[in-house]
Amino acid sequence: MGELNLNKKDIIWSYIAQFLSIGTGILTLPFILNKLSTHEIGLNYIFLTISSVIALVDLGFAPQFARNFTYVFSGAQELKKEGIGNIGEKTNYNLLSNLLKTARLIYAILAFIAFILLLIIGTPYIYITTKGFTVIPNILYVWIVYSLGILFQIFYSYYFSMLLGQGKIKEQKYALIGNKILYITILISGLYSGWGLMSVALAQLISPFWGRYVSYHYFYTKEIQKNISIYKYDKKECIRIFRTLWHNAKRTAVMQIGAFAILRFSMFIAGLYLTLEEFASYGLMVQLVGILGSVSCTFMQISQPKFASLRTINNKTKLLSTFSGALIIYYLIFGIGSLILIFLGQDILNLIKSNAFLPPKYIVFIYCMVMFLEYNHSNFAILISSNNKIPFAPAAILTGCAVCAGIFISVNFTTLGITGLVLVQGICQGIYQNWKWPHLALKDFGISFNYLISLGYKNLKYKLYKINYGKEI
Repeated sequence: MGELNLNKKDIIWSYIAQFLSIGTGILTLPFILNKLSTHEIGLNYIFLTISSVIALVDLGFAPQFARNFTYVFSGAQELKKEGIGNIGEKTNYNLLSNLLKTARLIYAILAFIAFILLLIIGTPYIYITTKGFTVIPNILYVWIVYSLGILFQIFYSYYFSMLLGQGKIKEQKYALIGNKILYITILISGLYSGWGLMSVALAQLISPFWGRYVSYHYFYTKEIQKNISIYKYDKKECIRIFRTLWHNAKRTAVMQIGAFAILRFSMFIAGLYLTLEEFASYGLMVQLVGILGSVSCTFMQISQPKFASLRTINNKTKLLSTFSGALIIYYLIFGIGSLILIFLGQDILNLIKSNAFLPPKYIVFIYCMVMFLEYNHSNFAILISSNNKIPFAPAAILTGCAVCAGIFISVNFTTLGITGLVLVQGICQGIYQNWKWPHLALKDFGISFNYLISLGYKNLKYKLYKINYGKEI
């Protein structure tokens, strides 16, 4: 298959998917607040909290499968725990067949485990919060349907890794966008039909099937079906592939737990000590900067299969060129967005008559700087991991623990309030992660940061020119 490429449609549909993903909650919130009872709204937030930890159930397999599918389609004849194996001129369909079977089996197990945990742990919690399933009609059935929805969401998620690894970015975004649109349609229709909280559960249950249908349609071409059909299930090979992927997946899982501790668990701690007004202000700032970060890193995210492909064919020159362009796009979007948020953010909130307010401008400025460095080192980590090496796990978990401890100390023994929360995260990240991963990546390529920036600016016009004319980049 050779080098994977991005074209104009890939980029456009990626940004549409990103904006729709961000906007789903905003679009549905007015209908939920209007059509659900107070108890149902409260329980809906519990459901959303449960959904936010789904990424942890993945155990770090999603990026491993996406990257290894790219290796296979780029000609890899074997999968290795670290680095890239022997490269051939054609796709090894026996290896592809076993990789597909391994993905299906792993995600079936993960989905089943998640479903059982939801029923064992979640059901008693729902029982307590609804006073024995009496506060909300049919809440037990709603919870079971919602849990089944999470089961299918986890199980079918490997299809997105398949398409991403194959380089079908646009098609993957079709599936993601379709999921969101179907979710919104079912939810709103159900609310207006008087189904109450069951509308949320049904939307969660049905929407993943669209993504599965679209992904299957685009991935399993006639050529792939024909070539993999001749290979039978090889248990020993699938076990070997699992062990190979788990080598890095467990490190990614630890990273995700660390990131969860830094960005989520720390908010939980803060919520116990700050006033509601302070926490609402802090949470609003975190949410808005998070949206800005997601948008500014979109091009970097969709370029990951291309990075892996270029690593496979050992084209470091083009890899560096592609990465530098994506990095400059991140710098520009995040920088401009931060200035708007700092100087105009509160004015915009006043126009929409928001009941929550941003912290003072100096705090927003500090937090934007902290998150700028956070996303920056994460981008360099993507470049490092394209070589199938994941050295970030110990630092991620130690930083997560340090942030949680630092926030606990700040809220208990200082009067810094929100400023303390922001400074703790910035200091803990700045001690190691903010500089370590950029330094390691630059050292790998034997270049300076100034050279990387100049290369990025040099290639940005060239990339935009090719995008404008619908060519591959």
